[in-house]
Amino acid sequence: MSPEISNEQLNAFVDDELDVAEKDALFAEFEADPEVAQQVCELRAVKELVRHGYAELPVLVRKEWARQFYVPRSLVAGAMLALGLTLGWLGHDWSQSAPAAQVAQAQPQPHVAFPVGTLRPVSLAGVSEDIHKVVMHVDSADPAKFKTLLDDVDYLTRHQAVLGQPVQVEVIASHYGLNMLRSDVTPYAARINGLIQSHPNVIFVACNQTMRRLDKEGVKVKLLPHTQVTPTAIEEIVNRLQGGWTYIKV
Repeated sequence: MSPEISNEQLNAFVDDELDVAEKDALFAEFEADPEVAQQVCELRAVKELVRHGYAELPVLVRKEWARQFYVPRSLVAGAMLALGLTLGWLGHDWSQSAPAAQVAQAQPQPHVAFPVGTLRPVSLAGVSEDIHKVVMHVDSADPAKFKTLLDDVDYLTRHQAVLGQPVQVEVIASHYGLNMLRSDVTPYAARINGLIQSHPNVIFVACNQTMRRLDKEGVKVKLLPHTQVTPTAIEEIVNRLQGGWTYIKV
């Protein structure tokens, strides 16, 4: 994979906030690295999942959530609540083909050599949000960002246990974020193992799609003990949203 492109750049691209020169630079990166191209398409898919339900983040719901238990600021800042969404889009492995409708918003510009993915509609109608179930998605290899995530997970689980209101937390790692769960790469192996041992309600999940891509590049991925594996990060996220979980993009 090529050197990491920041989440800020990818979000700005998806939100059409870059100038022509910046877009051209990213287009060249997408053509050279299918991993980054897919990351953009998955980001678009998740953003559409939220936009179908809210024109903007529901402040009243978010305040109610914060009143019921304290969530560290670094988590609240990234929260995208999915309560009441009526339609989302689930991205599948780019190597698969299926007679499913493709979403216009998720398609790349014609001159860019994106991999062609298939998308199928998923319904979240009638789903009730459970504020004590949180799924967090990390796709960055920034060690400082991941340390903050671990600090927040530790604090949140301990705080809720004291209140007698335990919280379930699932951390999903994909793309560059998978490095945080690789036993031969992560600087936080002991910390993650300690969290798993101390908090049975905390689990770490690796994206198998990212693992397969690395394997094709000759990289053998060795995961930390107790790490679970999901076929794709986006599929796991949507499954959790359908189960009422609160989604947080780290």
